[in-house]
Amino acid sequence: MSCRGTVKATPGSVGSNRFPRRFLLDRPRLGLVYAWTLFMSRQLDRADQFLDQLLPLVQTAPHLLGEVFAIRVMVAASRYNMPAVIELAQQALSLVPPEEASRAAGFCLV
Repeated sequence: MSCRGTVKATPGSVGSNRFPRRFLLDRPRLGLVYAWTLFMSRQLDRADQFLDQLLPLVQTAPHLLGEVFAIRVMVAASRYNMPAVIELAQQALSLVPPEEASRAAGFCLV
């Protein structure tokens, strides 16, 4: 997986235009796909808002929590908000054991 490049999928093909938001939140892995799609299509505010809703639902799944933080770090980096990048990365490192981090989260946080 690359954190740069073009995206063929649009948020509407995965997200709330096709599925109710509750459907995405009830399926955190699908919700993460939607959040990545929002990020990659430069809909950063929508990605942040969706991640705010998803975060409490993944607290008990460290690998999913790590991916939420990875997306948040990427959103902050896209906004050139380096203090937020550092703070979010530190939170992720303190909350997610290294063996539980997803590949995407590990790649983006290294």
